[in-house]
Amino acid sequence: MLATDETHNACLHISEPGKATVSFPNDGSPQVLKLADTELIKSSTSVEFFWSYPVDVLTLIIETPFTEKRQPYAVSIDNESLAPSISNVYRMLENQEIEVTTTDNKLILDSDSNYQIVVKFRSTPDMNYYGVRIHYDIIPK
Repeated sequence: MLATDETHNACLHISEPGKATVSFPNDGSPQVLKLADTELIKSSTSVEFFWSYPVDVLTLIIETPFTEKRQPYAVSIDNESLAPSISNVYRMLENQEIEVTTTDNKLILDSDSNYQIVVKFRSTPDMNYYGVRIHYDIIPK
């Protein structure tokens, strides 16, 4: 399934439940991926996507079925798969950008008051790899 987010120009290709590839035009526009209302998150407790050609910053807006139900949840991001291509990770919380970069195997983030998790991934200055796998598990609270 191929979907284009008109607002952010993301091209999301879903290969199977919970797995996809995302790419953006190379025109300097913000790279924002909002997963609400996509088949990627509808019935999955684990989401994995491949950010093709990671350049600059990808802002990921995570919404889950818990968001619709207005129930808190957390995500556990596989930090090891980020290491070669991502230099910094930031969390947007209460209109503030907070660095949450860690060397731990997992990065656990709780949903905010809007039942979302907004996280920014900054790519390394030199693109060493043509993509990065971003994988997270959804944890009910």
